[in-house]
Amino acid sequence: MELPDKEACYRALQSRDPRFDGLMYVGVKSTGIYCRPVCPARTAKVRKLHLLSLRSSST
Repeated sequence: MELPDKEACYRALQSRDPRFDGLMYVGVKSTGIYCRPVCPARTAKVRKLHLLSLRSSST
């Protein structure tokens, strides 16, 4: 499954949208930490994020 555009994914991350949970992981380039979209941690700036679809991370 293809991810929506980066802006839509970032909005989902900011709002902790549970519909995106299981579809993508979010990597923070500056820390090397990966989170699910529903993670309660502070949202990183968009320029520091790397979005991974669940499919791309498993292959």
